[in-house]
Amino acid sequence: MDWLKKAPTSLVIAVVVVIGVASLAYLGGYVILTLNGADTTDYRSLLNSTFNYLGILFGATTTVASVSAARSASKADDQTNGQLAARDAQIAALRKQLDAREGTQ
Repeated sequence: MDWLKKAPTSLVIAVVVVIGVASLAYLGGYVILTLNGADTTDYRSLLNSTFNYLGILFGATTTVASVSAARSASKADDQTNGQLAARDAQIAALRKQLDAREGTQ
């Protein structure tokens, strides 16, 4: 969860507060309706639909973030390994040239 450490603190606090307040409001409403003896079928359906939508939203966001992270990791891996391999090949070629010159002297 390194990405969470890089997120602005104010954004993390705002998200936690909004999600916390919304959860308390939804669940508090359900508890109040239940205590008053009201029919909670429609309210429970609304809660279920809302949390399903939020689950899909967070799942989609997570998918996009993971694909982006995988692409970044792949690019970094390709660039680093490609450059190191090219540099190793160049060093080996220069070493052969140097050995050839020292052998002729």
